Amino acid sequence: MDWLFLPSLLLLLVSASWQDIRRRQIPNAIPSSIAALWAVHALSAADPTLALAAIGVASAVLAAGFAVWRLGLMGGGDVKLTAALSLWSGTEHTLSMLLVIALSGGALAVAMIAARHPAFMMLPCHRWLAGGATRAFHTLRGPLQHDAGCPETSLPSPTLPYGVAVAVGGCWLVHHLLVL
Repeated sequence: MDWLFLPSLLLLLVSASWQDIRRRQIPNAIPSSIAALWAVHALSAADPTLALAAIGVASAVLAAGFAVWRLGLMGGGDVKLTAALSLWSGTEHTLSMLLVIALSGGALAVAMIAARHPAFMMLPCHRWLAGGATRAFHTLRGPLQHDAGCPETSLPSPTLPYGVAVAVGGCWLVHHLLVL
């Protein structure tokens, strides 16, 4: 039965990533759709206690995420997306999914910092890589604010599109739900 819902979940995760990269915002419709898919899936499940446990876990993730959001450490869309995925992960996979999200978020942060580091400019391919990133971001977000030191390598926003990391955790979850 999961194979009916999980491709839709993957499409929603790709859409969330794209929106977060493009606009640094995840539309409310995406976490809502993920939660609605889960609700339809939960109604067809045999054990309602698992659904109640999943709601409890997702509520705890949402509450913790709200605190993180209030501290300014994570965006609201990222929090809602993580809580919606927690419905799918339930009690069995939530901690593992959160670990995958944290690790992929760390890797994303390291990659963004490395791309801005002066040592990156010494690589033979830096002009091609940086120029491609600049053109891609220019296409997605309009004209860029350039750094005085190296205008062709400026990225448009210092914020981290953490929805990408959440989507990686969601893809990991989909893989585990299909395999197990």
